Amino acid sequence: MREDDATAVASPRTLNANVRVTLVFVFMLSASMSLYSTTTLASYIFLVTGSNAKVGFATGIQGVTNLALAIPASILGDRARRTSVLRGAAGLGLVASAFMAWCITWVAAARRSALYLSLCASAVLWGAFMGGHTSTL
Repeated sequence: MREDDATAVASPRTLNANVRVTLVFVFMLSASMSLYSTTTLASYIFLVTGSNAKVGFATGIQGVTNLALAIPASILGDRARRTSVLRGAAGLGLVASAFMAWCITWVAAARRSALYLSLCASAVLWGAFMGGHTSTL
């Protein structure tokens, strides 16, 4: 092996297709987790509602959904193709992203009273996404 080969950076065209998909997935996962899984969403819900109880409910519903779907998703990942379960979870993550963006932009502008319920529905989608992709990896 030449010294040039060890320090060479692989171009995206020379990477395996699975490596490219994994890099895109990890980038999008990290970007979305900074919104739905940290204090950002909880702080936003508190600013909208002014209630710690509603923040706790929305966060709890996300965790319960994650827990409820993690076991069936892992069983399905063992019995069926793991990649199919991960693709379904990735699709659900895209739906959750689009739904949350819709909630924050259009629902907040149109009916502020419906914003909390739509954010709770978004938390359910994020919980399903988390349960689907983490348990099958």
